[in-house]
Amino acid sequence: MHPIAAFNLVSILANLIALAFLFKIKILKRDVKLVIAALVILTTSYNICLFVEWSRLSSAWETSENIIGVMLLMWWAFLFYALLQNTAEQALKATNQQLDASNQQLRAQEQQLRASNQQLATNEQQLQAVNQQLRAHEQELLKSRQLYKAIFEGSIDGLVVYNVVDEGADFIFKEFNSAAEKIEGVSRKDVIGRSVFEVFPGIKEFGVLDVFKRVYKTGKSEYFPVSIYKDERIAGWRDNYVFKLESGDIVASYRDVTERKKAETALYESEEKYRVLFDSANDAIVMLDGQKFVDCNSKTVALYGCDNKSDLIGHSPVDFSPSKQPDGSDSKEKALEYINAALSGTPQLFYWKHMQKDGTLVDVEVSLNRISVGEKTYLQALMRDITAQRQIQQEREELLKTLAAKNEELESVLYVGSHDLKSPILNIQGFSGILAQLCKRIQQLTDKKALLEKDKEKLGVIAKQDIPEALEFITAGSNKINVLIDNLLKVSRISKAEIKPQTLDMNELIKKIQKSMTFKIQQKNIGFTVDQLPLCLADKLHTDQIFTNLIDNAIKYLDPNRNGEIHISGRVEKDRCVYCVQDNGIGIKSDYQKKVFELFHRLNPKNSIEGEGVGLTIVTRTVQLQKGSVWLESEPDKGSRFYVALPAWQPHAK
Repeated sequence: MHPIAAFNLVSILANLIALAFLFKIKILKRDVKLVIAALVILTTSYNICLFVEWSRLSSAWETSENIIGVMLLMWWAFLFYALLQNTAEQALKATNQQLDASNQQLRAQEQQLRASNQQLATNEQQLQAVNQQLRAHEQELLKSRQLYKAIFEGSIDGLVVYNVVDEGADFIFKEFNSAAEKIEGVSRKDVIGRSVFEVFPGIKEFGVLDVFKRVYKTGKSEYFPVSIYKDERIAGWRDNYVFKLESGDIVASYRDVTERKKAETALYESEEKYRVLFDSANDAIVMLDGQKFVDCNSKTVALYGCDNKSDLIGHSPVDFSPSKQPDGSDSKEKALEYINAALSGTPQLFYWKHMQKDGTLVDVEVSLNRISVGEKTYLQALMRDITAQRQIQQEREELLKTLAAKNEELESVLYVGSHDLKSPILNIQGFSGILAQLCKRIQQLTDKKALLEKDKEKLGVIAKQDIPEALEFITAGSNKINVLIDNLLKVSRISKAEIKPQTLDMNELIKKIQKSMTFKIQQKNIGFTVDQLPLCLADKLHTDQIFTNLIDNAIKYLDPNRNGEIHISGRVEKDRCVYCVQDNGIGIKSDYQKKVFELFHRLNPKNSIEGEGVGLTIVTRTVQLQKGSVWLESEPDKGSRFYVALPAWQPHAK
């Protein structure tokens, strides 16, 4: 093969490869790629012609070869022009892009310049506003300084500003207001710039210096309680408040409370005097808020038998009262009535039965008044223990009763002396006169020298009949007087008898009395029955005497026309036992029922029933000595019921 043919063949292959890779190149425009492709195709055609020609395959390609050669030159010229144009366009485009970028930068710089101008204008406005604010702040600061000065100088409290030296080693006066001048009695010019130790040498002992140091170190304000400051120059009570300024200076705001302290001391002394009087009063004193104790003195604690005030405070007086008062009224309702009356402004004075912590009852006289403390209204109760007075009063009443009984006894004695003793005395006087006359007659007869038979007979009658008869009447009268005197002594001894109350089993006592009278009961065929009897609190000996007399009287005055019946019963009524001795005897008319208890009064003095009329008198006196009572109910021909009331036995009674 001809070398030119081979070269063209290689060129053909190279062109085909270049054509294949042409469209993969991205940096060329599409139009340029089409021009190059056409040029490559044309070149390839030209190479094909040359290959055919030099391979001696045909000679017909010579003309085509020339035509293609010319066209190829034209195409290469066109390609060169296109490449130059493309390069120029690319350069122009790059230049335009650079110009556009420069324009954009210029526009951005212009915008930045405008923004800077606007910012400068804004900053100028802000600067003007700040200047205005500064001028306003200066005016406000001026006003604040003026206000501060007015407040500082016009404060009623002393205000002192200290400059701190060496972390609290010393405090130098920086400001000192008029109130401080007045309180301390020194001038501002005499303290400004001086040490606190020079002006107030007693400050260490005062104690506020430690507060200054703490406030300076911590920055926390502190209150220094009221304390007394004194040195050689001044003395007085001060109330301090210490705080720290932003500048680091320490400010002491304080007040002279000397007068207030004096008033408080005087008030305390007054209150202490009141408290001493309150606690040392002989009467119990209680303060009530409504119905509750809020305060009381030591006498009240003792009155209620408590250990301390805490046993009383918060409680109501009703808590220390029995459920019922002696008059039978409800304690709670009665107390509320007195409290409401006192709160309405009407003072109350009344008797009250209180109960101590251990249950012991005490008699109290209460004075209840309304008082005002500030805007609060309280009740003040003054209570006096009148248990002893009540006991004395009861003893007085008992004494009066005893005196009345004694008077009755005296009247009875006078009655006996004027009536019962009069008859035997008159008999004694009369027959003593007769005896005297007989003695005189005997003397007259014996004065004769010789007695006649007639005189001897008269002497015999006198000696054997008249004198013995007179002596018999005199003896009877004397015996009558002796019996009356013995009975009077029995009655009089009763009031002097010693009473020893004890728990008494009446069933056992009646059984013994019945046994002692068994002969009389069986002899008269009497039906004797006894119910179950309650225990009482009485003297055994005297109670035995009471029921012995009553049962003996019942036996004496039974109706002989019917079988006798005696029945004894008993019941408890509140705080006493009531016993009844009932019979079916002759009974007593209503007109005589009170008289049977009188001394020496006998129901049927002319009948054969033995007795001197002192039994029921002894029963009455003995029952009264035991704080009891006796009475009867009776109907003629039906029988009698004698009642005896004695104190009832209580579980806690001794």
